[in-house]
Amino acid sequence: MSRATDNTQSGDTSDGRSRTLQLTVPEMDCPSCAGKVTKSVEKLDGIEELDPQPTTGALTVTFDPLNTDEEMVLDRVEKAGYDVQRPTEEATPRKQGFVPALGYRILTPLYDPILHITLREKKWKSATVERLSLEDGEVLDLGCGTGTLTVEIAQHYPDTAVHGIDIDPAMLAIARDKIMKDYQHVQLVRGTVTDLPYPDDHFDSVISSLVFHHLTTDQKLVTMSEVQRVLRPGGEFHLIDWGRPASRLQRASFYIIQLLDGFDTTSDNIDGKHPVFLDQSGFKEETNPEIVRTPLGTIRIHRVTKP
Repeated sequence: MSRATDNTQSGDTSDGRSRTLQLTVPEMDCPSCAGKVTKSVEKLDGIEELDPQPTTGALTVTFDPLNTDEEMVLDRVEKAGYDVQRPTEEATPRKQGFVPALGYRILTPLYDPILHITLREKKWKSATVERLSLEDGEVLDLGCGTGTLTVEIAQHYPDTAVHGIDIDPAMLAIARDKIMKDYQHVQLVRGTVTDLPYPDDHFDSVISSLVFHHLTTDQKLVTMSEVQRVLRPGGEFHLIDWGRPASRLQRASFYIIQLLDGFDTTSDNIDGKHPVFLDQSGFKEETNPEIVRTPLGTIRIHRVTKP
């Protein structure tokens, strides 16, 4: 088994959406080795170009991020008989602009059970999904994490094309385990919410649950601008996240979240700035936000539309 070095770079084609992944596979030193790797990677949907170089061990893969992602490419290289060196924890969370689930990578496997126990998320997530009112079309789960909400949408709207995007490969791996066997109308992509790999006016609805408190103020505004761009006119954006505390007790309990996820990114939530940011981003709020009291703080559910 050889070890591949991951030197990921993004490249643009004429449509500005393709991604390029450059790998170094030291023991891919013969045409048959290169053919084995190429054949494995070609099984993925969305592969646009493969350029293996047996003399140097270099492998360049260009793909459509709407149909595949970097983790899927690396997985196919592994299946060809080569270990892939994935980015270290230190290289990914802060530099790529995201905080791991619950603040620490080691807690990622516990994310689902902790949310189930502390937030009673099933009840309010199901109610939000029902209000999407989709019969067909396309919907995006923005920052899909482990895919709990993505699965809920896929179950409720079997005729709708469901997309999920998240920057955390560990969370996406859990999501794929939940989704890929049973929901063929779901596409998962690894990417950042501040630079969505989708065309303009593409989605009928975008929904985001417990993502924005991980973003800085600038990232929140950029992400809302991106949501505006990919939504069709009249499309809905459902923003679910921590908001202004409904009581002093709720404020006190929210310190637990801030200790895990950081005070800098959560201060906008506590100050109740999401409605202001949504208005600045050009959204029209149709209803007053729904308030959900949890043992860890106050969640507010905003439903806004793109004019």
